[in-house]
Amino acid sequence: AEDLVLHFFEAHPFYELLIHDLQIFIEKRCIGAMDFVVRNKKTGEIEHWEMAIKFYLQLEPSRDWSDFVGPSGKDSLQRKLSKMLGKQLPLSLREETKNRLAELDIPVPTARRILSKGMLFGQWNIEFQAPEGTDSHQPLGTWIRRKDFVTQFIFSGKRWKIRRHPHWISPYLTRDESELLGTEEVMEAPLERDRF
Repeated sequence: AEDLVLHFFEAHPFYELLIHDLQIFIEKRCIGAMDFVVRNKKTGEIEHWEMAIKFYLQLEPSRDWSDFVGPSGKDSLQRKLSKMLGKQLPLSLREETKNRLAELDIPVPTARRILSKGMLFGQWNIEFQAPEGTDSHQPLGTWIRRKDFVTQFIFSGKRWKIRRHPHWISPYLTRDESELLGTEEVMEAPLERDRF
């Protein structure tokens, strides 16, 4: 996803890419990296952009951002936004960053932007509620607990395709039925990174 955004900035007529993935250090310890610094050719403004592509599963029928967790269960929509707003974007305001930008003869950004893409997944057979302040008509996926998946689909005759990272980001289209698995085969397949 970051490579696509990089291509966007390199090809866009109104942006000039100044930096991609600039790491900032205090002594020899990296304190963060700036995803993109660009010049807006229309306004002349220097902009710091941070991007993320994330997928969140709704745990409870709630509009609270903390009820949308990442597939590992450790991250949440609330935590990611807090990190981007509280740590990643303010990186361009730090003295260490200003000094590094001066070394590269690049002005300090005066605008900061977040580009956050991804998808939300509602829980199987539970009414979905979009997180507060988001578009309720956005594309939506569905996730299901393992025990419910087995109960619901074990004798259904349905066929499945296991999508490994990073291929689960895009839609899957095939006419080759040999690529598809039965429910029992899906349940016996090895877990990716020890996670379901």
